[in-house]
Amino acid sequence: MIGRFFRAAFGVDRLIGYAMLAGFVALYLWNPAPVEFARLKVFDYYVQAKPRDIPPAAQKPVTIIDLDEQSLESVGQWPWPRTTVAKLVQNLMQMGAVLTAFDIVFAEPDGKSLEAMADATVGLDDETREKLKKLPSNDQVLADVIKKSRVVLGQAGRTSETEGVKGPPAKKSVGIRKKKGAPDPKAFLPVFPSLVRNIPVLEEAAGHRMAGHGMFSTTPDEDGVIRNVPAMFVHEGDYFPTLSIEMLRVATGRKTVMAQVGVAGMEKIGVAKGLTVRTDRFGRIWPYFSKHDPDKYVPAREVLDGTADPAKIKGKLTILGTSAVGLRDIRTIPTERDIPGVEVHAQFDATAQRSPGKGGGRGGSQAHPAEGRSRPQHGPGRRRQHGVGTALRLFGPG
Repeated sequence: MIGRFFRAAFGVDRLIGYAMLAGFVALYLWNPAPVEFARLKVFDYYVQAKPRDIPPAAQKPVTIIDLDEQSLESVGQWPWPRTTVAKLVQNLMQMGAVLTAFDIVFAEPDGKSLEAMADATVGLDDETREKLKKLPSNDQVLADVIKKSRVVLGQAGRTSETEGVKGPPAKKSVGIRKKKGAPDPKAFLPVFPSLVRNIPVLEEAAGHRMAGHGMFSTTPDEDGVIRNVPAMFVHEGDYFPTLSIEMLRVATGRKTVMAQVGVAGMEKIGVAKGLTVRTDRFGRIWPYFSKHDPDKYVPAREVLDGTADPAKIKGKLTILGTSAVGLRDIRTIPTERDIPGVEVHAQFDATAQRSPGKGGGRGGSQAHPAEGRSRPQHGPGRRRQHGVGTALRLFGPG
């Protein structure tokens, strides 16, 4: 009897099965580069096979204010005077935009300010020079507009302390809630020793509750494709949100967002009641990408001269970015080989905002299968394959 049991339990076929199981477990734990590359390509296949549908114009929550080639030709080369940027923000607010975010950073004072020109102009008498210096600088003009507007300033992280400026932004807007036994999220979140920051007068202006600061840095995979966006970053031991998350916070009027960390790692970001963004255990968000949508773009020159379609601005989250090749912000995503980098953030916010209203998602809010995708909580290795439409776990308001 016992011999029959051992022959059944440890027969050749069972031993082969045990060996295969052990091999698969070892492969999962080891996760060599070729296996991870294959997983990423499978992810690409699903998104390419059924990209997110582009909604009708009235249902698009995000509009990109584009520093396109025509705008640069008509207004002038970038960077524009901060007074022009201030007018752009003012016009967007007057047209009913929910907020304006910047996928750019104002790292240096405006060289076109009258104060700077007074110092650089040869032949000015001292009286005229002093009068020019007493006028408000272009940076102050923009700061005054930011103080009265819903604005999210962009910032970039740098992996070297010699690039950028050390020190945190003007305010923090991320809280951490850890379950019992949860690891320290600093162990797996991206860490930047320095930042490329906006000049102090602008950062301080964005310190009020209805404004903020978001990191627009993205990290492509080894093949150069951007498939995910970190939900937040670590700098000087503190947590700071990505541009997309900060836009949702400001849009909903919340003081902070709350990151929840479980035993396996990061789980989700609570933005507001009924709006939860799911992440993988490394705190990465995997947007459900659509194809490129040219109708999502409004040239910046049209906002400045008042000819922009009001329907594309009113009630929309707006992001100032560029499609101009010369400004070098072209990226690759699973559905497009060349796409403006600003659209990566726009696609994430569009996915989150278009998800259905409150519902009974497991463990928090869930999006409809056609509206959002994310990698599973157990990390890059395990993906639930239940058909193209529901192949990947989802995030969004519920």
